[in-house]
Amino acid sequence: MRDEISSISKANVKIKRFFLKANRHIAGATNYGIDKARGEYVGLFDHDDVLHPDALFFSNCGEDK
Repeated sequence: MRDEISSISKANVKIKRFFLKANRHIAGATNYGIDKARGEYVGLFDHDDVLHPDALFFSNCGEDK
C-alpha cells in the first residue's frame, strides 16, 4: 500500500503523503493529517467511502458568494 500511495503522490504534486512511525489509531491519524494540511479545505475519507465524482464541486457551490 505504501508503494501505491507514494506513486500517486509523485504523479500529483497536490497530494502529500505521510506515514506514521507508530499506530495512532483513527483519531490520532486524522489529527496528524489535519495538522499537516495546508489547503483551505480538508476532506476526510475512509477506505470504504464512496463519493460522487462531482461531490466536491457541488459542496463548494456558493462558497464564494
